Amino acid sequence: MRPLRIFQPVNSSLINAHLISRALDRKMIFDDVAKEQFRHFLAQHLAFSQIQLVTYCVM
Repeated sequence: MRPLRIFQPVNSSLINAHLISRALDRKMIFDDVAKEQFRHFLAQHLAFSQIQLVTYCVM
């Protein structure tokens, strides 16, 4: 297992998360419509939870 690349102070209120989802045989998970639905879902939940998202990538 590789060492962590992101370091932050123990007493920090920030959370760094790297979320990834992969499909079998490199199959596409999201088509263009599903990507837009996911972006809408993400925006709604960020607003509700008052979480600040710094960056994301949907591929």
